[in-house]
Amino acid sequence: MSQAVTRLDPLTFPLTGQALIEASAGTGKTFTLAFLYLRLIIQHGEKAAFSRPLLPPEILVVTFTNAATAELRDRIRARLVEAAELFQGKSSDDALLNALRDQTPLEEHPRAARQLTLAAQWMDESAISTIHAWCYRMLKEHAFDSGSGFESNLETNEQVWQQQASEDYWRCEYSGLALEELTQVLACWTSPEALLAKVRGCLDKLDYIEVFKGSAADLIRDFNARHRAILVQLKLHWQTHHFTDQLEQLFDREAKNKAFDLRKLNAGHRKSVLEKLSAWVDDPLLADPGCFGGTSWQRMSSEGVQEIWNEGFDSPETHPACIALTELKQQLDQLPELEPELLSHAAHAIAQHIEQSKRQSNSLSQNDLLLRLDQALRSEQGDVLAARIREQFPIALVDEFQDTDPVQYRIFRRIYLERSGNQTPGHQDTGFFMIGDPKQAIYAFRGADIYTYLQARRDSEGHHYTLATNFRSSPALIESVNQLFELGDQRDKGAFLFKSKQADPVPFIPVTAGKVGLKGLQIQGQSVSAMQGWLITKDDKKLTKTKTNDALAQATACQIAALLTQAQQGEALLPDDAQSDQWRPVQPFDCAVLVNSFSEASLVRRALQRMGIASVYLSDRSSVFSSWIASEVLELLRATAEPLNERRIRSALASPLLRLPITELHRINEDELLWESYAGRFIDYQLVWQKQGVLPLIYRWIQDFHLAKGVGARDQGERELTDLLHLGELLHQAATRLDGEQALIRYLEESILEPDDNAEAQQLRLETDGNWLEW
Repeated sequence: MSQAVTRLDPLTFPLTGQALIEASAGTGKTFTLAFLYLRLIIQHGEKAAFSRPLLPPEILVVTFTNAATAELRDRIRARLVEAAELFQGKSSDDALLNALRDQTPLEEHPRAARQLTLAAQWMDESAISTIHAWCYRMLKEHAFDSGSGFESNLETNEQVWQQQASEDYWRCEYSGLALEELTQVLACWTSPEALLAKVRGCLDKLDYIEVFKGSAADLIRDFNARHRAILVQLKLHWQTHHFTDQLEQLFDREAKNKAFDLRKLNAGHRKSVLEKLSAWVDDPLLADPGCFGGTSWQRMSSEGVQEIWNEGFDSPETHPACIALTELKQQLDQLPELEPELLSHAAHAIAQHIEQSKRQSNSLSQNDLLLRLDQALRSEQGDVLAARIREQFPIALVDEFQDTDPVQYRIFRRIYLERSGNQTPGHQDTGFFMIGDPKQAIYAFRGADIYTYLQARRDSEGHHYTLATNFRSSPALIESVNQLFELGDQRDKGAFLFKSKQADPVPFIPVTAGKVGLKGLQIQGQSVSAMQGWLITKDDKKLTKTKTNDALAQATACQIAALLTQAQQGEALLPDDAQSDQWRPVQPFDCAVLVNSFSEASLVRRALQRMGIASVYLSDRSSVFSSWIASEVLELLRATAEPLNERRIRSALASPLLRLPITELHRINEDELLWESYAGRFIDYQLVWQKQGVLPLIYRWIQDFHLAKGVGARDQGERELTDLLHLGELLHQAATRLDGEQALIRYLEESILEPDDNAEAQQLRLETDGNWLEW
């Protein structure tokens, strides 16, 4: 693979064919994308230009979030307006725009200004969207060629379909099993819900999972036959060579010679291992000898016998019986397992059932949008469909390409790189440009797939470009990062562990500083080193991973607290973005903490809370229905639905969500008039719910119990209020399709029992957009 990477010049970059643009953070990726958009609008570039001027509906720009889509559309619109004004005679400080104007013949300026103005006015019709929204549009607009319904219903939650499919699969496949076979199934999962929890992670990976043609009963019987055949051979091998007898004779003899430490392997230890091995060899149905739980078997095997052998005696690690014992443990560990095979069978069957249910209701999920378009492009009509999409969008720019998964790339590859099943390096009447950061393609948790990125890099070999100037960071930080990764790149596997003797598919490409005079952090008037490291040394034998993580969390919190304290005293300063020659104190939002896991995040968060520092966790993607707030809202709704039920009301008033002091709760129990005043509120709450809806009801709770008062000063106060309002919105949406109070209560009960962490609408929202520390 060629390692050649060309520095991208936005003015000469060829706007046809195919290219991969690798851009690190801060290198002007969005700026460059918007500039290429301008060139496509006015057909700039002579030989590097596209064959004709394009309009916004013809230029496909794909991003991966709705927020990024809106931001990109606004940025491009502003750039079009700025360029149009420049061609109309207005001056600009932008050197790149000035170069674009100067390279355009003077007589072409009015035309360029007109095209840019028209494009800016047409941006609401631009083809800038998320991959899912674009696929949905293609399936609707090309319904004949894609085989899709004209008016498919788009559903954001597949949970009902999945649960029904899992229950039907359980009934059809497991109800007729023999007791022994059913016992094997129940050892894997005990209910349709437990099965579905395992299957969910497989539903988008079915292409990589083998299909077993037959019933679950057939699979289990086939598995048992293979399993027994392997065990028969193992036991026959042990019987033929009398390994159990050999072990007994060997260790009895050496025990008399005191060749090994009898305290570590006494007669009782040896007898237990040998009796279990003998029982296993003699019993055709016994799968596990049960002797591999402790250390005795290891000290009798070639793996650990040296540990107990005394000096002056030859260790029998090469004795055939000792070797056989080591190999037996390995052979039993490598026996086929039923659960993966059953899971494969269930995943395909459940997926097929879900697909059938969707087709019957003419419905699609978010993931189906990609799969349906991918299937359509690989069908007999695939060539026609791909040609129509190419004609509709001759240019495609995929932003944040490192987050592309295999299905998404396969769609673009089929449209822009392949014709009639033959891959070509690109076409002169189309352009397909991928823009992303390969270093972020390793983040599988956010949907990225490094191997998809490597495939795209191979497909675009010879057309690799890079944005090699960082305009966001200080020169000192850029130099430090360059040195760190260049050192890693010298290792055999490179900085990102993909390097081989033949090639380095993910090379580290150093960047230069775009703002030479940009300063970094200053403390007490002195510049701070751009990169620092802490090392926890092991000063005693009791340093564990838990202690290390606690120490690191505490050190992180202390460092941040010290920095913010110095900032309040005017001693910790950063350059002011608004005024380049001015400085400002460090703020909490300037601080970010990167962690490896949620448990580490919790440690850091608690350490920061002890310091009185508020923070937000940006990676929390769990469902709001999993929060304790959801359970408390359920209790309050039950009480509101039954305002004469004293037990319900007392339970609701004791809810930690309402934050009534213990003294007030005691007064309610003792004072009849006070109790009646609180109980009377729930009659009013029921009227609010019935006449105005559940969201006004929640706002009434917030008002009456002062839930918004002092949220910033309370531990997790912002989190609680955010979750409460989020739940209010979801319940309000659900109420529009449900009939009555009890139906909404049942909906909340079911959502709490089975929260969907994958549903975007349910995922926890940021507590604040304010001045908080983030990680």
